[in-house]
Amino acid sequence: MISSRSPRQAIVRTSNWPKTMEDGLKPSMLSRYFASQRKHVSPEERIQATLSDLADSVCRTLHQTSQKHKPCARYLLEGLPRVDRQETLAWMAQAFDVMNFPQTLFFDTALLLDRYYACLPREDLSTADSQRRLLAAVCVAIKTGSNAETQLPLRQVVTHLGHDEVSFDDVIAAELCILRKLRYDVGTPTPYDFLEALSARLKDFQLSPENFSLADYLLQLSLADVIFHYRYPHAVLTAAALLLALSCTGAASAAHGVVLEDLALHCEDADQNGMLAQCSRELHALWTMACSQEQNLYVHHLKVKFAKRSLHAVSLLQAPLTPALLLCGARQGANPDLPELGNSSMTAYSGLRLNKAWTSSTAFSYVRRATDRERLWHEILRVAKGSQAPVTPLGLDRISQADYRRPRAASWCGQRPARTTVKAGAARSP
Repeated sequence: MISSRSPRQAIVRTSNWPKTMEDGLKPSMLSRYFASQRKHVSPEERIQATLSDLADSVCRTLHQTSQKHKPCARYLLEGLPRVDRQETLAWMAQAFDVMNFPQTLFFDTALLLDRYYACLPREDLSTADSQRRLLAAVCVAIKTGSNAETQLPLRQVVTHLGHDEVSFDDVIAAELCILRKLRYDVGTPTPYDFLEALSARLKDFQLSPENFSLADYLLQLSLADVIFHYRYPHAVLTAAALLLALSCTGAASAAHGVVLEDLALHCEDADQNGMLAQCSRELHALWTMACSQEQNLYVHHLKVKFAKRSLHAVSLLQAPLTPALLLCGARQGANPDLPELGNSSMTAYSGLRLNKAWTSSTAFSYVRRATDRERLWHEILRVAKGSQAPVTPLGLDRISQADYRRPRAASWCGQRPARTTVKAGAARSP
């Protein structure tokens, strides 16, 4: 079981539900996969067979709905400054982890807030308004999209998250404001929904348990760079994260081919003009930056959350040295004429053990070249760190330890803390 929700719950989540499969189209491998579950021993798996006639058209609708409601990054940054958004994400990463909310709730809430702040015309937002709207977005996500089962009533959840400082009636009023601004178009597909849909057929492979958690971590990490996160379709971004995870854990090339086949159902032109490869390279660069010592506050809390054993400690894994071989296994799975490379793509990741099946000289030649690139890459990083003007790609804000500011009492919900700084090594107030 790689996800808390079934593939059926992820695939059927669209605002426009298609009635039947389009006439004249040959059923895809995903549709055949669901059809093969009709005689499964498990009743839960047999339920998935009901999607066999709808999977193809629903995947296309999922992508179209996501593109229709995807916010503009430029408008978003005008409505919500980058620093305020980073601190809001940091609070969500901590609070949702403490409340043991499902991972999908994080994406639902973040997308709701991003869509709201990107809407025009904008309103003057005070600190109290931001607090109420953040809690209101959590309420909307719990009610409509996350399938979360909270042990406490919604009023008590809001009271606990708000530290008894925000009235529940004010939160409900802010919830109505969000719904009106978004024209009641809520529950729209998030990258997590695409992750579950693209992972539906991967259950038949003997994959490492870290795959899904690592892809989830990379998707949440992409939220740190709002320009990058909304530059590509969510289906392409999710496929890039999943292919990176599969490559880094040494998955078989057939698993990469499955992801590419199912991605074509969502977005047929995903690999045109190198869009998928470019997205993978930028996501790899973002991951490399997150592995460095200098991190912003959101990335710091995200790494702490995904360092837990329940999430397979994927944030402790080091990023691959180069994304050059990451799509090699994927293209190999999509094109049977390419030579078989086995698990050679795993050599790009130096933090995993070598597969015991690697006994041929060809396999060890890949290992030798990967080691040479590793030394060269570390030398480049060493020289770059000694330069006077380091360049930060992708717009990821770095905050050193000396730049951390003492938070105010109102900073629990993503407000900018006070500008007083603390000395390096000094204890920070809770």
